[in-house]
Amino acid sequence: MTRTARGAVGAALTAAVAVGLSSAAHAAGPDARRGDWSFMVGGGAAYVPKYEGAKTMKVAPIPLAEVTWKDTVFLGAKGLGAKTTVFENLTLGTSVNYQAGRKEKNHSRLKGLGDIKDAAAGSLFANYELGFLSFDLSATKDFGGSNGLTVRAGVGLQYPVTERLSLTSGVSATWADERHMRANFGISAAQAKASGLKAYTAESGVKRIDVTVGANWMVTDNWFVTANGGVGILTGNAKKSPVVVEKVQPMAMVGVGYRF
Repeated sequence: MTRTARGAVGAALTAAVAVGLSSAAHAAGPDARRGDWSFMVGGGAAYVPKYEGAKTMKVAPIPLAEVTWKDTVFLGAKGLGAKTTVFENLTLGTSVNYQAGRKEKNHSRLKGLGDIKDAAAGSLFANYELGFLSFDLSATKDFGGSNGLTVRAGVGLQYPVTERLSLTSGVSATWADERHMRANFGISAAQAKASGLKAYTAESGVKRIDVTVGANWMVTDNWFVTANGGVGILTGNAKKSPVVVEKVQPMAMVGVGYRF
């Protein structure tokens, strides 16, 4: 993803890209791979909040690009990482990625709060598949920016309607530590004075619940179309923050790609 696109919408766009890439991978399926290498190129657009907690929305371009070696090492919008199948249905992996910060100039609500710097992010993740169901667990640590830790747990359902068309749905919860919460939702005394917002201390806890639905269509053996929509609901200390204008955070994305 380009630095400009990420900086504009931050975590919301990152989530949209992750959903899009996951859907694209499901759409292409294992039959799309030939030999050791698998390539995916494409793009689309996402409609997301300008920042986490914003009411105003933004349309931004997103890439659907990934290179995979032996279904183990991958490089793309999800970062650089590796995964391995421990048991028949259990996959474990790790990755590093770029995490966009938050610029106060991008929204009037953020004026006086200062910037959250960009950061490198390291993740550990696990996935377990049971028929049409998949269970996901991931932990991501920012090195820079908020220096925070987030943990996401989710369950997804993929239902094949035809050989080329499948429907997906999922629900997830995201927990964040104190550093992440205070950087993104807290307001110090100095920030309160500069912004006019009330000082607020955000503690660790579950910050949001997300629900998504989608459709994946393999137009040919290589071309695919993916579309996803969802809503995130800010919870706990996050939804009570003066930074948050709207606790209901919608998201939609559509993409077209070619896998070979």
